[in-house]
Amino acid sequence: MALSSLSSWLFQPDDKQELAYEQHEQNAHLIVTEDLNNAIERCRKRVRRISDDCKKRNRRFRDIDFDIEEDQQCCLYGLGGGETAESLDVLRIEEIYDKPQFMIDGATGDDLVQGRLSDCWFLSALASVSTIRDLINKICVDHDPVAGVYGFIFYRDGGWVDIIVDDLLFIYAPKYENLPEKEKQYFRSDKASYDKMARRGTKSLYFASSGTENETWVPLIEKAFAKLHGDYDALNNGWTCDAVESLTGGVSNCFYLHDILDTDRFWKEELLKLKEGAEKDRVFSCVILNSALGLWEDHAYSIMEAIEHKGRRFLKIRNPWGQDEWTGPWSDGSKEWTRELHPSDIGHKFGDDGEFIMEYKDFLTTWTYVDRTRLFDDSWIVSSLWLNVTARSLPCAWNYGDVSYTIHVDRDTPAIIVLSRLDDRHFCDLSGCFQWSLDFAVYKQGTDELITTSTHERLWHRSVNVETDLEAGDYVVHARVDRRKKTEAHGDVYHDKSSNKEGVIPTAQVRAHEQSLSVVRKQKSSWDIRKLGRKWAAAYASRSIARNFDPERYGDAIPLDDKIFKGKNLAEIQAQANMSMSGTRSFVSSPIASVALNGFASQPPLEPESTEVEVAREPNVDIHSHVLEKQGDTATQHKAFKCNVCGIYPIVGAFFRCMECAEYDICQNCMNTQGHQRGSHITLRVNTATEARKLKDQVHGHATHPEDYEVTLGLRVYTKKEAPATIKGQLRQGDILRGMAVRRRPL
Repeated sequence: MALSSLSSWLFQPDDKQELAYEQHEQNAHLIVTEDLNNAIERCRKRVRRISDDCKKRNRRFRDIDFDIEEDQQCCLYGLGGGETAESLDVLRIEEIYDKPQFMIDGATGDDLVQGRLSDCWFLSALASVSTIRDLINKICVDHDPVAGVYGFIFYRDGGWVDIIVDDLLFIYAPKYENLPEKEKQYFRSDKASYDKMARRGTKSLYFASSGTENETWVPLIEKAFAKLHGDYDALNNGWTCDAVESLTGGVSNCFYLHDILDTDRFWKEELLKLKEGAEKDRVFSCVILNSALGLWEDHAYSIMEAIEHKGRRFLKIRNPWGQDEWTGPWSDGSKEWTRELHPSDIGHKFGDDGEFIMEYKDFLTTWTYVDRTRLFDDSWIVSSLWLNVTARSLPCAWNYGDVSYTIHVDRDTPAIIVLSRLDDRHFCDLSGCFQWSLDFAVYKQGTDELITTSTHERLWHRSVNVETDLEAGDYVVHARVDRRKKTEAHGDVYHDKSSNKEGVIPTAQVRAHEQSLSVVRKQKSSWDIRKLGRKWAAAYASRSIARNFDPERYGDAIPLDDKIFKGKNLAEIQAQANMSMSGTRSFVSSPIASVALNGFASQPPLEPESTEVEVAREPNVDIHSHVLEKQGDTATQHKAFKCNVCGIYPIVGAFFRCMECAEYDICQNCMNTQGHQRGSHITLRVNTATEARKLKDQVHGHATHPEDYEVTLGLRVYTKKEAPATIKGQLRQGDILRGMAVRRRPL
């Protein structure tokens, strides 16, 4: 919500203010592709504005938010820090390539070569996504190579984020002047010869590069993805399906191959979607846990194509390293190839390029996991609701009851229901001491009929989902959370052990990442305060997507919306803030749109008005004595609660909490004389200080280290666009049940 709109809303008479968070009409029924197109246009405008500004200044773009030359430690490493290799240097693209081009003959899997970073999961995702026509072109929105500015979009936590980067890249070879004299002699003391051999071309890049000389999109999109998550170190190790979701906004499953019930059906209904010429609505990748016949353990591979030829079923698979291939049946040069079945018959060619052929039956018995991500076209719409959920103290029973959601659809529709945690990769060191696992059950509201449950495939993944058909009506979703302490032995990602071989990742990075699964890699006193501030800002900005997020808990750690400062000096901004605080109640716009996340602008599709958080403000008049005269000196004062009808603060004695409005409380006197303005709403009577404290903790979490007790959960419901879903959510803690209002967030 813009400041002007916020101000006009703030100072309306109370009887005109909305008591519940209803979705604004302009944000209703946005289809997935429309939302993507809006993000593309937003990113393109930023690139053009920066390009024009660079030309006026006669300067190439240098990104103050991610300056890898001036701010190497911040851009390379997380809170744990690291040892920057002395050989590292930074050059602009035109200093590296002879004839640089962003893309040469389009984006393909052959373009991707992994560098000295354990991000095979991301590069494998890029290879898989490249099989879908023009999708990479949409992600790589716009660029001006002359000014050195490049714009990309990624999907995170229910919204598209636009990332702008400059064209500075890390190279492995140091400047000639920094070489020891002995090494200079290898090049006959010829600086030009050294620069050409060691500091020019795609081979000189420290991180990912393209297999096509002079092509630049691969290192630049990797850099943008690193900026999205705060630093390059954050890209070490992950699940390919998570990266595909970031690139496409799709919904993923990761499952064991031996869990497939009917492998023939899986081929026909799933993998054949990858057949050449098929309408592709999903992408796949695979992982093996134990090395076998040239395949590396715990390493992500892309499934590029499904092929049927002469009664046989084949899969074309790619290693993101651009080398090291399968050596079993149907590998390059194997005895299975004959004149009757030649590689060219199925569009394959021999060569150590990382791409190889496997027969389907060998695939089923060799690989461990398959990642599948389903994509959506413009016939789908999505609704979402995020809540900060406070879990019960351990040890406790593992059961439903912490959070539930209600779903309403007006007509029959196929649906995909997804329950997910926040993507905390950019602040994983600050995400608490627990790993979380999720599952849910769906019931027809008002009956004991179980409609479906989430599909259980892997524990400790970021999300769970189910595909089902919903008839018109109302449904209840009960979510269940489980958690375990993080240790060095396990994490949310698999370890890319294969990438730790000599020459792939520098030792310092390997050591830093091995420590990253620990709750605290270093004592907080040794963390870089500047970096810590950015990480906390990223964490709070992400958590602010929750409907019950309380910005007052976090103070200066919350990044501010740049729009606050536009056209007003600090005196004017402070004056408006003072006016807001003098009212009987005010709304603070949470920093979910256009906030500074690790230095870049994050602009999900909705305006901030749909993420308002109601904050109780103490009025200027002293009403304490008035309340005590009416209710007695011995009554309990609830200092965290204010009556939304008469404005009394704090409420003294028993009060009522509306189960449907957002943090709407009514004192006993107003309930007796006026009741709730929306008479149909159910209210909960809060009698004691203990009950009030439980209510406050459940809604806003614990005051200290909330990340150890809270998890931010989002329910997304994908339906056909003619049957959009409406979602409400409810939280429970002990005897306190708290209802949240509607939150629909199209993607």
